[in-house]
Amino acid sequence: MNRLNLMTVQVSPDRGHFWSGWLRSKMELREFSVEEILNRASDPNTLIHQHGLARVLSFYEESLMPTLRRLPKSRESWRAKFEVGCQLIQMRLHSRSLDKAFELTQEMLADLGQAQFTPNPKTDGEVRNQVRSFLTPILVQIARQMRVAGQTTAALRACETLDRVQSLGRPNRSEYANLLWKSRDLRPSSLIVYLRHLADRNWKTTAEPQLREMEEFVRGQLAIDGSVLASEIPNRLLLNQAVVCAPNAPSFCLRNIGVGYLRLDEAERALHYLERALAVDGNDGGATAFYLGQAFFETQAFGKALNAFEQAAAQGFKKPRIAAWQGLAYARKEKYDDSLKTFRAAENTLAGSLDGEFYVHWGRASFLMEQVVEAEEHFRQALEKNDNDWRARYGLAICLERNGNRQEAVKLLRVATGRGEAAPAHYLLGRLLQAEKQIAEAASNYRRALALNPTDLEYCLALGSSLDFQTDAEALWYLEKGARGHRGGAEVLRRLALGWLGRDNLERAGYWMELLENACPFSLSAARLNARAVAVQATLAFNAGNFADATEKWTKVVAILSDEPRAKERLALALVSQATAKLSGGEFDGVEEKIAAAERLSPRPEIRFFHGVSSFIHGDFQIASESFSSLAPTLNRPELSSLIEVASLLSIGDLRLSGCLRVGEDHNESDHYLLGSIKSGLTKMVSHHLPTAPAQLEDDLPWPIPPDPMELEYESLEKAILREN
Repeated sequence: MNRLNLMTVQVSPDRGHFWSGWLRSKMELREFSVEEILNRASDPNTLIHQHGLARVLSFYEESLMPTLRRLPKSRESWRAKFEVGCQLIQMRLHSRSLDKAFELTQEMLADLGQAQFTPNPKTDGEVRNQVRSFLTPILVQIARQMRVAGQTTAALRACETLDRVQSLGRPNRSEYANLLWKSRDLRPSSLIVYLRHLADRNWKTTAEPQLREMEEFVRGQLAIDGSVLASEIPNRLLLNQAVVCAPNAPSFCLRNIGVGYLRLDEAERALHYLERALAVDGNDGGATAFYLGQAFFETQAFGKALNAFEQAAAQGFKKPRIAAWQGLAYARKEKYDDSLKTFRAAENTLAGSLDGEFYVHWGRASFLMEQVVEAEEHFRQALEKNDNDWRARYGLAICLERNGNRQEAVKLLRVATGRGEAAPAHYLLGRLLQAEKQIAEAASNYRRALALNPTDLEYCLALGSSLDFQTDAEALWYLEKGARGHRGGAEVLRRLALGWLGRDNLERAGYWMELLENACPFSLSAARLNARAVAVQATLAFNAGNFADATEKWTKVVAILSDEPRAKERLALALVSQATAKLSGGEFDGVEEKIAAAERLSPRPEIRFFHGVSSFIHGDFQIASESFSSLAPTLNRPELSSLIEVASLLSIGDLRLSGCLRVGEDHNESDHYLLGSIKSGLTKMVSHHLPTAPAQLEDDLPWPIPPDPMELEYESLEKAILREN
C-alpha cells in the first residue's frame, strides 16, 4: 500500500492511566522497531478514549516522536514519522497548543522536500500531495484559532506558510489580507497578498471601505511615476513584475513596469510592457498610450510616437502634455514647421492650462532648431511657471553655455542642484567645472549624478575622465564601463591602454590597444603601441614553446616595427626554432623555407649553419657544402669540418643517389629502401647539432611613444538637453 495511513484524531474525556498499559509491556520504547511503533500508534483515537488526551499527548511528545527522529532515514522511517507526526499535530491543536502545532507542521512541510516514501517517483509525488492535502485544513484551523486568540503575528506566519504551499483559497486569502492590513505589513510579499485578494474581486472597487482603502494603498506602493526616486525604481519594478505573473493581473502594473524602464533609459523593454498594457486595457484615460508614445520617442520611432500621442488625446489625456511631446517629436523628426505650429496652436487654445513642462519641451525643440535665443526665452517662461523645475534651469544653462556665458550657466546649475536631486544637472555642472579646471568639484558632481542614476554610461565616462587614469584604479573602472558602452571615442581607449600598461597588466592593456588601433586606422603611433603589446604575447608564446604562435605574432610585430632589428631577430629565432622542432620530430615539409626566411631576416652565422643542416637533410648537398664552407672562417663549431667533408663527398657522388635523397621527387620502387636508410642515417648524424630548448627571451623591446591625447567625445549638448534623468 503506497498511501500513508493519515488518521483524523478525535478528542475524548480524560480517563484511566495510560502509562500503566505501556509499562506492563516491560519494554523501553527505543527497543521498538518501526513496525511495532506503527502498530502501537495505529489507533490513536482508542488510546485517547482509554487514557485521555493529555497522557497520550505526553507519550507522543516525550517518547514516540523523539525516537522516530533518531531513526536512520529510510522509506519506512519517513512513513512512520509523517503518520505519527500528523497525529501529534492534531493532538496539539485539540489541546490548544497552537504554537507547538504550527512548529511541528512547519517541520513536516520542511521534511517533505527530502522525504522518500516509495521507490516510484510518480507514486512518491502522490504521497507528498496526500500529506499537503491533509495538513492544509489543519493549518487553516491553526491560523484561525491564532487570530481568534489575538496572536496576530503567529496567525500571519501560518497564513504565509499556507501561501507558500499554494493552498490559500479565496476565503483564506481574504482573511490573510485582512490580517496583513490590520498590522499594516509593508513587505513586498504582503503586497502580493493584497493584490491577489483584490484580483479575486476583479479589481473593482466595492462599497466595502476596507477594500477601497486597500486598493488605493496597493496602487500607491506599486506606482512608478515622476515622483518616485530613481533609487526606488528597481524594487518597484520587481514588485510589479511579480504581480503580472499572477492570473488576472491588472493592466496598470504592466504600465508601471513600462514607465519604470522608461525612467531607467531602457526604452525597448518599456515598449514591450506598454504594448501589453494597451492590449489588456486600451481605454485607461490615455495614460498607457501617452507613455507608449514616450517609449517610441526614446527609440526614435517618431512617427509611431505621434500616432500614440494622438490616441492618448482621443482618450482624454492631458492636452498640454500631449502638445508638448508632439511638438518635440516633430522637431526630432526635423519637421520644424509642424513643431512650431503645434506649440503655437497649443499656446493660443490652451493658454490657461499650460505648465512648465510645455515650455521646457518648446525650449528643447527651439534648441534643436538652432534657435538658441528663442529656446532661452522658453526656458525662462518655464521657470516663471515653476521655479523649482530643474529641467528649465538645466535647459537654460545649456543655452547660456552655447552662447558663451559659462559663468552664468554654472550659477544656474548650482541653484538647480541645490533645490533637488537632478542627475543631469549635476552631470552638466561637472562638465562645465571640469572645462574650467575645477576637477575636484567636477568629480564630486559626477559622483552625485551616478548615485542618482548608477546605470548611466555617460556619467561613468565623465567621472572616469575627471580622475587620473595613471594613478587611480577607480578611474580605469569607470572608463571601462563607458568604453564598453561605446562612449568617449578613441581617447578613452588610449587612456585605458596606457593606464593598464602602467599597472603592468599587459593582457588588459593589449585588449584596449588593439581596439585603439582599430579606432585609429591611420594613426602610426597607435599601431606601434599595439604592435609592442603583441610583442609581449609573442615572447610569452616563444618561452612556452609555442613556436608557431610566436612566429605568427612576431610577423605582425615586424610588419609594424620594421625599424626594430631586435624584432626581426626574434622572428628569425622563432622561425628557426619552429623548423628545428619539426626536424627533430622527423618532419621535413616547409622546414627549408622557414630557415631560409629566417636567414633573410637575420643572416647570423648560427642561422646560416642551420640552413646548411636543413639542406643536408633534404639532400641538397651542394648547397649544404657551400653553406658550411662559408661559415668555416667565422663559426667555431668542432663538427663543422666533418659536415663540410661529408656534404662535399655526397655532392660529387652518384647523381642518382643524390637525387633520390631530395624531398618531393618521384622515385622508383628500387629507391625506397635506399632513400629511407640514407635519410634516416643522415638525420641521426646531424640531429645532435640541432638546438635544444632555446634560451628564454626577455621582454626588453623599447615601448614606442604613445599616441597624443585626443579630444574626449562627450554627449553632445543637443542630446544632453533632452535628458530626463
